[in-house]
Amino acid sequence: MAMTIQLEILTLAKEYLREDVYCVTAPGSAGRFSVYSGHAAGIFALDPGILEVVPPTGSSRFYATGGGFLVVEPGGRRVSVMVRSAETPDEIDERRAREALERARRRLNKNGEPYSEDTDLARAELALARAMARLKIKSHPGHLRH
Repeated sequence: MAMTIQLEILTLAKEYLREDVYCVTAPGSAGRFSVYSGHAAGIFALDPGILEVVPPTGSSRFYATGGGFLVVEPGGRRVSVMVRSAETPDEIDERRAREALERARRRLNKNGEPYSEDTDLARAELALARAMARLKIKSHPGHLRH
C-alpha cells in the first residue's frame, strides 16, 4: 500500500479540508508540482489555480484555489495548504465566475488598449487567473489533466 500524507487546506475563513491523501499537485509560482509522502520539507508559493488531491482510493478531486503557500513539514508526512480561497466545482457559481472573469479582463483592457495607470495590474492578473481556474473546474469537474 502506498504511503499517505496528512493534508490540510486552510482558507482565510476556515479549515477547509483535513484528510489523508496519496498525492497533492499544486499550482506553484514556478510551475505545477506534486508532493508525495517523504517529500523534502519546504515552503512553496502558490499562484491562483487548480489544486489536485489524490486520495488513497485513487480518484482525483479538484479545487479552485486563490494564491497562498504550501508547507511540507519535516519528514514529508504532513502538508498544509494555506490559500485565500478553495472551492469544489459544486461550490462555484458559474455566473459569478464569468462576471469576475469579465471584470478582470476589463481591468486589464485585453482588447488591445494599454491598461490605465490606476489599474492595479498584479491584482487584476490574480483575479483573472482565479476566475479562469474556477471556470475550468466548473466546466470539467472530476476529469482534468494538466
